[in-house]
Amino acid sequence: MAYQIINLKDIYNELGENDTKELLKNFKCPLNKDVEDFLKNKAIEFSKRDYSRTYIVVSSYKQENVIVGYFAIANKSTIIKKSILSKTKRKRFLALMFSFEKTIAFELSDFNDYVLFRTDTNVLLN
Repeated sequence: MAYQIINLKDIYNELGENDTKELLKNFKCPLNKDVEDFLKNKAIEFSKRDYSRTYIVVSSYKQENVIVGYFAIANKSTIIKKSILSKTKRKRFLALMFSFEKTIAFELSDFNDYVLFRTDTNVLLN
């Protein structure tokens, strides 16, 4: 059984939004309705707004392609004003973030009142 992973954005760019929604209607997740709801009602909009990227996992079943799952990579941000963190706490926090350097790519920028922290999962600290 081979799996194919397709970016949801590629699907709706090719089929259009209405046909993509029709295709997603067939996905069922009886154990977690939130998982089903996200794919059917939010994934396209989140993808359009660059809140997340959703990838559809497709497999062949009885000679038909069916959606067997999906995963979404979210852009998540957290903003912390410099003024609410002491210099010591800021240094400790940043040291903790830098300790993940082997698994997380990051970008750090210093602005007037904020520190911007961005990881490969786009977690943002200001």
